[in-house]
Amino acid sequence: MASSDDIPPNHQPIPFGRYFDIHSKVMSQFKQTGWVFGETLEFVPLPGQGYILAGEIACRGRIVIRVRKLLRYVDPSNPDDDRIGTVTYSYNVSVRGVGNIFRYDNAHAHSGHGDEHHRHQFDMNGACHPPAEWIGVDKWPHLSHVISEARDWHSDNYSTLSDAEGFVPVEHLRSATDVVGGVRIADDLKSSM
Repeated sequence: MASSDDIPPNHQPIPFGRYFDIHSKVMSQFKQTGWVFGETLEFVPLPGQGYILAGEIACRGRIVIRVRKLLRYVDPSNPDDDRIGTVTYSYNVSVRGVGNIFRYDNAHAHSGHGDEHHRHQFDMNGACHPPAEWIGVDKWPHLSHVISEARDWHSDNYSTLSDAEGFVPVEHLRSATDVVGGVRIADDLKSSM
């Protein structure tokens, strides 16, 4: 994990219980507004290491947000310290059956970027519009910002959506296991050490 000096204040490690409570409250608020219909997000424990937060979120307009985050303990050798911080993340926003809209991630650096935090933009057919936009560590979004940006995109593109008020049923969303896969968890852990 990067030193705390390299991490913006709004992404500093916090105790897992607090992280979980904030996440639950934010998701509940989006559901209460009717923007989010359901989700399959799950905190998959990585004993002694942290968690992977993974799954999908069904939003209005058949928009689906696929989430994959590796959350590591700041000090895995200290069982009394349950502070976690994000190591890697990917938030992919798409219209199910149409294609990707945008994706934020830090999976890899792009040439000419100051760090690995970037955003991909896609057209309505799902074609990527390179190059990826560098956002930098200071503009690294929380999941709540990505959900809000998807809502804004929905509003701006409402008339072009074939099912602007529809939702993907929860049973058609991918589970955390489907999003993560066991091999990829092991790869994430090795690459973040």
